[in-house]
Amino acid sequence: MNTNENNYKKLRSSLISSGPDEKTAIINGLRAEKPFEGVVLLIAEILENESDSGVLEAALRFLNDLKHQSLCQEVINAMNNTDNDLVMQKLTSSCWQSGLDYSEYLHHFIGWSVSKSYLVSLECYSLIEQWVYKAGPDKRNKWKAQLRKAQPGMNTDRYKLTEAIIDLLD
Repeated sequence: MNTNENNYKKLRSSLISSGPDEKTAIINGLRAEKPFEGVVLLIAEILENESDSGVLEAALRFLNDLKHQSLCQEVINAMNNTDNDLVMQKLTSSCWQSGLDYSEYLHHFIGWSVSKSYLVSLECYSLIEQWVYKAGPDKRNKWKAQLRKAQPGMNTDRYKLTEAIIDLLD
């Protein structure tokens, strides 16, 4: 078993067996350490299952303060693995708040902007706006077509938000 697996198992065990105050302290301590593979997925799991507001706030602070570009893929994986709309919204917001470069994942945010809730779409808009300048014209045109294809049947607010995203892609 490698060090990452050991760290993951140890952290998971600690988080499962701890009370809210200890969980909060553990998560706050993670912010000062070099992250390891699996830590974002554990934090996303906390967002899915935890009810204590202090623990949830610590988890969100951890995600919002990510500074390692290498964790972007893990955040995207966590987003792909959740069906919880509120968790998806929080994860999407943390992508923007962290300031990490999610430009290579724009296709995910384009897709989620039409497949997820309005509030998730609004968070996707912020990410798309921030990183769209890095996408080439071929990708932008493909995404515009994808969004236009999804527009029929949208309610007015969703349609207008999708139009705004299309405008970003021009």
